[in-house]
Amino acid sequence: MKAWITQHNLDNTARGGVALLDSRASRLAADVDTQFGTYTNAQEAWVALLRREGFDFTFVSPAQAAQGGLDAYRAVILPLALALDVDEAAGIARFAQQGGALLADVAPGVYTALGARADTPLLDEWFGVRHEGRPTAQEIPVGDAKATGDAATRAAGAEARVAGEPGAQFEVAREKQHALLLNYVLPRVGGTWDAAVSAFLLANGCARAVDFADEGKNAHHITRAHFRYGQAEILALV
Repeated sequence: MKAWITQHNLDNTARGGVALLDSRASRLAADVDTQFGTYTNAQEAWVALLRREGFDFTFVSPAQAAQGGLDAYRAVILPLALALDVDEAAGIARFAQQGGALLADVAPGVYTALGARADTPLLDEWFGVRHEGRPTAQEIPVGDAKATGDAATRAAGAEARVAGEPGAQFEVAREKQHALLLNYVLPRVGGTWDAAVSAFLLANGCARAVDFADEGKNAHHITRAHFRYGQAEILALV
C-alpha cells in the first residue's frame, strides 16, 4: 500500500476551522437534566469524532462567543448546549447570520443560563426547528444504530434528513445559512454520524488537518493522530 499526505494544516483559525463551544451553563444544566447524559461525555464524544475524521478544533468560551470570537471560524459545534445566556446566543446567531455554519447534537438553548426553561429556545430559528414542550429523551433510529434523541423537536423550516419519530438530523441550507441539528446524543464510538458530520464540515469550508491518499483514493483505514505539547507537534500514522 502506498499512502502519502496530501494536506497538512497546523493553524486552525488561519484556514477558518472548527470551534467547539465549552459552555459552563450547559455543563451545570446537564447535571440537573440528566436524561441526555453528562456534558463531559457529550464533549468527549465530539472530540473523539473530530480526531477520527482528522479535523483540528479550538475550544471557545461563552465570553468569546458573545464578543465576536467566533468570526475566525467556519463552523461552531455546540456539544449538549442545553443552556445559553442571551449574549452567548446572540453571538452564535450573529455568527450564523454572517454565514457561519452551526452544528449541534440535541436541544441547544432550551434553558436559560440560570436553568429556567426558555419560552422560545434561543437557537430554534437558526436550526429551523421548534420544541413542543420540555426536552424528552427517546431512543431513535440513526442508520442501522440507535441513539438518544429529543422527542420534543419538530421541523419548522429545516429539512428532516432521517425519517423516524421523532426525526433526526434537521438541516437548514440557505444562501447564507447552514445549520445541522443531529437531534441525538453523539455516541462515543464511530458510526454513520461520522460521515454526516464530516460531510457537513467539508461542505462548509473546514479542511482536515491531514488528508491522506492511498494510490489516488482516500485512505480511510489509516488512523491519524495529531499531538501538541506547547510548540511541539507530532503527527502519527497507524
